[in-house]
Parts: sequence; structure tokens; C-alpha cells
Amino acid sequence: MRLLLASAALLAGCAPTPRPAPPAPLTAIAFHVSSWGRPVSSWTIAPDGSGSYTHAEGPGFGTRLVTRKVDAGAQGFARIRALLAPAERAAAAPPGCGQRWTDFPYGAAVWTGAAGKAEIPFDLGCKNPALKPIHEALQAAGNQMQTWSKAGQVIEDKEITP
Repeated sequence: MRLLLASAALLAGCAPTPRPAPPAPLTAIAFHVSSWGRPVSSWTIAPDGSGSYTHAEGPGFGTRLVTRKVDAGAQGFARIRALLAPAERAAAAPPGCGQRWTDFPYGAAVWTGAAGKAEIPFDLGCKNPALKPIHEALQAAGNQMQTWSKAGQVIEDKEITP
């Protein structure tokens, strides 16, 4: 009997560690950031890597919104999702803001799929140290989308009314 119990305990210790579930399939990832109620930047990307990147151009907060086409391929979509992984994980229960400096940009990242939407709002004035990896992830993904957009065709150029 002891041998049987010892064998069972040994086998239980050798059981494979469960792998985390693969990320849920998505139909799009989107992002927008504003300051003082005015759009600063936004982008969207689909699983095939098609999307767009919009940013304000001109003095101050910008006088025009310029949108360029993005075509990053499926690997590009996977890259953006990987860059945003800390933010996507935190979307279910985002850390609190902590101390907040006013007058900083704010917005949200949104993951859309068959299971619905997950969203994480952000305010760059929030100083909770737990938000740092989320803010860094959002910045890295935005920088990547901006880089890809530089080669893209302008699909809209509109004046921003004050």
C-alpha cells in the first residue's frame, strides 16, 4: 500500500504544468488619445494587419488630423498584440490612478473579438507605479503604428475646428 501511495505521489509531482490559455481571437485592436478634449492620435489594426493611424499635425494641439493606411500583415498584428500584452492583461482589473497630475493626455485601448470588448482607459497623469508597464505598452504600440504609417497612403486629411 505504501508503495502505491508513494508511486501516486511521485506521478502527481510529474504532472505537466498547465499552460496558460492562448489569447482569445480578436477582430480588431483600437487606441485613441486626446488632450483637453481634442484628438491627438488614434489607430486601429485588424488581424490581417490592415488598419490606420491618425495624428494631429500643426501648431499647438494640431490644426489637421491626418490619417494614413497601415498594412503590417498578420505578423504586425501579432507584434502589436504582444506589445500591448501588459495592458490587455490589466483590462479586466486596471490598477487605480493614485495621485493624479491634471492636464495630461488620456484615452483608451480596446480589444474587440467574438467574446465582446475589453477596454482599458488611461490617463497619463495617473502616478500609480503599477500603471507604468501599461503606459509603456501603450506608448510602444503607438510608436510602432506610427512607424508603419509613414509608408502608408494618406486616406484622410481634415482640418480640426477650434
